Amino acid sequence: MSVSRWPAVLGVISIVLGAGGSLNGCFQLGFLALMPFLMDLAEAASQGAAVSTETIDAAQRFMPWTIALNAGSFVVAVMLLVAGIGLLRRRRYGVRWSVIWAWARLAIVLPQAWLGYVSSQAQFAAMSVQPGPGPVPPVFGLMTGMALVFVVLYAIWSASYPVFTLIWMHRGAVKHETMTWA
Repeated sequence: MSVSRWPAVLGVISIVLGAGGSLNGCFQLGFLALMPFLMDLAEAASQGAAVSTETIDAAQRFMPWTIALNAGSFVVAVMLLVAGIGLLRRRRYGVRWSVIWAWARLAIVLPQAWLGYVSSQAQFAAMSVQPGPGPVPPVFGLMTGMALVFVVLYAIWSASYPVFTLIWMHRGAVKHETMTWA
């Protein structure tokens, strides 16, 4: 009987996605930690010119949600990394962690999509009341529509690998094979 290749394929994919997601989570959380410092730099760079704070205020309203979801995404990415290592080594914990990761990822995708849409709408609304030249009102309608399209695409793309994982891991042949793993 030949050795199946799917554990190595899914293991490598999961390791690459998990490592990338972990690094992204570190960068996102690091950037959020530097936000107050960057805001001070922006004020200093304006050299006394009037700085519109509407967009900054709109972004800061969602900061607790942003931090929580980025931290959650980091944890979920580490879970995928662990699952990938388990699959690559043909260990049962790899299957268990893959399923747990898939449900956790699906649980975090919708709040992330919602936050992306709501915060972008707040940003667009804040930009529309800023003084000076800016996008004409019809552009804001286009931006709102594009934001919705991007949020839907994000949700679909982000859910694709977890949904595939859940379907794959619940196949009878996969369950039968993984029962023999240590």
